[in-house]
Amino acid sequence: KAYNAVRRLTESTSDFSNQSVSVVGVSLNKRDITDMPRAAWGDAIGNNDLSDRHIEDASYIKLRDVTLSYSWNKKLWGFIQSGTIFVSGQNLVCLTSYKGMDPEYAFSNAAFMQGVDYGKVALPKSVKIGVNLHF
Repeated sequence: KAYNAVRRLTESTSDFSNQSVSVVGVSLNKRDITDMPRAAWGDAIGNNDLSDRHIEDASYIKLRDVTLSYSWNKKLWGFIQSGTIFVSGQNLVCLTSYKGMDPEYAFSNAAFMQGVDYGKVALPKSVKIGVNLHF
């Protein structure tokens, strides 16, 4: 489980800051039926107080590092003795229902911040292609 603090900020509707697309269905009247709290300037009634509404399942499966390579040991073109060709990828796939940027976050080492996602940027996806030749 993770507390998605970014979602708390982007769904607060308590000021004019940018908001998430999910607040389109926000309640504007007391009698509206919706899953989002009522929008009120300054949030005087505490609709956006700390609650379990922003606690999400942060389980995931991630393909973090994978490398495919092919090596050969016979002479090519008379001067290449051996070599290896490889393709390597990092953070290629992440399967999760978590709404944050990355379920593999670590905002702080402080004990009270464990399990709190404050918007750490996700690790980048990268692909490397290389050749290692022995002459």
